[in-house]
Amino acid sequence: MEANTRAREELEDVAVVPLAFPLTAGPSSITTLMLLMSQASGLVERPFVFAAIFVSVLLSHLGITYADRLVSRLGTEGLHVVTKTMAIIVLAIAVQSLTKGATDVAGHILRP
Repeated sequence: MEANTRAREELEDVAVVPLAFPLTAGPSSITTLMLLMSQASGLVERPFVFAAIFVSVLLSHLGITYADRLVSRLGTEGLHVVTKTMAIIVLAIAVQSLTKGATDVAGHILRP
């Protein structure tokens, strides 16, 4: 009975890993990186983009490593706050990307 329970727990752990990878290094991350690098002008701003990438990777690593501790400390309400905050940040990035793309397209259409 104990072996069956342990096998289920291990199976559940394996099922979570494929979900975490696309969220951290998926198409939206690559698109955001491309957007930020296209807006960085010259050698002055690009190191800041790389520093932001490093901080993001470090925070993602810490979040994934200590997820169980974070969940227990934040509780249900704290998780809802974090979820809503991240949704606002993702929405802001999406609006910025859409606005930048629409502005570029309009500029090419209006100036032949």
